[in-house]
Amino acid sequence: MLNNLKLTSMNLVLGALCTLALQGCTLATNFTECETDSDCAQGICAEGICEMNVGCTSRADCASVSDAAYCLANQCREIDAAQCGRKGKVFLDDPDGVIIPIGALMPLSGTNREKGEAASDGAELALRQINASGGSTSGKFGLIVCDTQYKADVAVQKANYMHEELGINAMLGAISSAETLAVVDQVATPKEVLLISPASTSPGLSRRSDFFWRTIASDAEQAPAMAELLAERGIERAVLLYGGEDDPYGNGFFNALTFHWAENPDQKPATLKLGTFDTSDPLASLEQINQSALQYNSAEAPRPQAIILLGSLSSSDLIAQIEEQFIQNLPDEDKPIWVLPEALRDRTLLEKQGIKPAFERIIGTAPLRTETPIYSTYETLLDVTFGRNALDYQFPDKAYDAAYLLALTYGAQQTPALATGAQLNAVMSRIASSGEPSNLLGNQYSLIAGTLRDGQSVNLVGVSGELDFNDAHDVSNSQITTWTIDVSSGTPQFMEDEPPSE
Repeated sequence: MLNNLKLTSMNLVLGALCTLALQGCTLATNFTECETDSDCAQGICAEGICEMNVGCTSRADCASVSDAAYCLANQCREIDAAQCGRKGKVFLDDPDGVIIPIGALMPLSGTNREKGEAASDGAELALRQINASGGSTSGKFGLIVCDTQYKADVAVQKANYMHEELGINAMLGAISSAETLAVVDQVATPKEVLLISPASTSPGLSRRSDFFWRTIASDAEQAPAMAELLAERGIERAVLLYGGEDDPYGNGFFNALTFHWAENPDQKPATLKLGTFDTSDPLASLEQINQSALQYNSAEAPRPQAIILLGSLSSSDLIAQIEEQFIQNLPDEDKPIWVLPEALRDRTLLEKQGIKPAFERIIGTAPLRTETPIYSTYETLLDVTFGRNALDYQFPDKAYDAAYLLALTYGAQQTPALATGAQLNAVMSRIASSGEPSNLLGNQYSLIAGTLRDGQSVNLVGVSGELDFNDAHDVSNSQITTWTIDVSSGTPQFMEDEPPSE
């Protein structure tokens, strides 16, 4: 009894001090033991005891901290620009409001910078549309993008920073499968953070974690389409280049192709030479690739008809150098076609020095783009808002859908600011493939969120297509198309096969 009186008196003193002190002050309210914030009826869990943070209720209360600070669960959180170099428009437009943060793990520097910026634009567009329609019942959504540098260890460090320092329980990303795999294993799963990737396609990510989802098809679906493409073109001799076992993306795609060929041997090239490269420095492996895969003795065996390259944008350096050193001096009839996956279908490829001579010999596979009214609206908005041609990039539409889904998981909560990763993740199981479809446009957000908040399921159609998730947390029934580079207008642009007629 005496101890409780002392604690109560202490609370009164602390409460008085908190009204005068700096933002972020907390005080114990019920002395309930806890392990996470969800164990507390209100407030946060600090050192095993539930505490109420009375430091802030809106961004205005955090103004003295910095203009990059916001209020989350009554605590001021300051975004370190060195950690996360891009913030959503709401941080500029709403200095007094309540911001619900959504994190993004994207490369904002290096070879894949443009890809990360484009995907960030797609995600930002979704949140701007939601905010313009009123946002969540508890505030507006702010995108916080951290630069992963396209490195797995950096992605893990940034994910930890966003979760532990910024209080973010829902994240978008990453781009590469290696980054995503590391974040899933080291952050999302053990710390129960909801993660949705718009770009990572390695089959190794399927069923990896209850907390991981993706709005792009697995390469387990893309590999058969690539094998069929090779067979339709009558390719009997091919070279396959990939990053080896240390590259989750390339190795996963290679395994998917191998499995498909094992079941469909008639589609496998009769002669297939393999070459691997270091994904951190593809050109360092050039001579090794030449020795092991590219060199053909024309007197004994004809040259390859196709070079299959399973890699990211950084591996496009190999295309330029192989073209320059080993292909350009060959007769036209001996020049192979290049067969590429969705990771290389990016505007940056069209601007790469040394690849122009190969444009008309490049063909690839990728998830089919959806030409629906909602896609047309998105296409217009992406151009008007960010000056981007939607057809130039592979991932912004899927990033739009991923960001919208993350916002919905918050909108389905009674108290979004206090939602845990587990509570957010539970909402994803109510994204169904039946019922009246709802389009992911900004003015539909409140209605869809309200339906989810009532415990009901929803059938969603995003700008990238129908969002039907299977038990592996992958979008199912994805169609794969082929793409080429059209140079007829003088300006290279991607062209995709028309969708099959119903």
